[in-house]
Amino acid sequence: MKRLPKMLCALILCALMVTAAVSCGQKPAQQEQDPPQQEDPQPAPELKIAVDSDPARSAVIHWFYSEEGQALFGDKDLNDVLFSVDPRDIAQELKLGNYDAAVCAPDQKALQLLGGYESMPLLKDAVIFVHGNIGQEDADYNLSSETLRGIYAGTAPLFWDEAQTQPLIPAYGYANDAQDPLWQLMSMQFGFTADAPDILTRGTWDNPVMATVQTGRVGSPLFPLHYNWLFGEAGINGSVISVDGVRPTDATLADGSYPFTLSYYGLYWPSHPQARQIDAILQGVQAMQTAD
Repeated sequence: MKRLPKMLCALILCALMVTAAVSCGQKPAQQEQDPPQQEDPQPAPELKIAVDSDPARSAVIHWFYSEEGQALFGDKDLNDVLFSVDPRDIAQELKLGNYDAAVCAPDQKALQLLGGYESMPLLKDAVIFVHGNIGQEDADYNLSSETLRGIYAGTAPLFWDEAQTQPLIPAYGYANDAQDPLWQLMSMQFGFTADAPDILTRGTWDNPVMATVQTGRVGSPLFPLHYNWLFGEAGINGSVISVDGVRPTDATLADGSYPFTLSYYGLYWPSHPQARQIDAILQGVQAMQTAD
């Protein structure tokens, strides 16, 4: 085999070196990366929450429209989540699985029926009685819980004075009739009767304290949702009636020493498939009530 001429070998070697240099200078082709995929929004939970009264409903609504509630339920209609249920039926309805959770003020019978259920204290309130004689001494307006029950049963004296010119608490102050669920709740909790005489209906009044004053009534009860409506001269500063010598204050409502204190609970079955979500919802409701 003949040897290649030196000139030809040099040319071949030079060509190989140039090719190698060009190859080293080229950058590797960049691989196109797919854009990060956004996670699909989680669907709103299919939960049905039962409430037994306006205070319970108001507490849940307050949370539902909060930032936390809207993040969970999104555009879901409130009426597909929250349902008003008669206080007498709410425990049984929850037990039957017709609702996933409840916010209510259960009586002893309901608590027995719901043995084994998780219960979370959410808020406290009370039935508060007021008189219309603004500026009178508070000591003149004290009733015993027994007398109050007698008034509602129609068996107790209905006047403050012997001349019978100043009627006592007339009756329920916030419904058109005794069919209101909250009245039924009060009846269960405290032994009031729904057929009380001389019921002071709501009518066109927004503030039962003012209604008491302007209609000449001496007394009217307020119920939980409306406790914070007591203000000014027609409010907590002089027009509330003490019961068994105890005035309804933040302290006496908190410790339960006021005779007609209500405790509202969130209730659900611990083995519910969405128990963690329910617990988070109730904790949110509880936190908002504490903050308020």
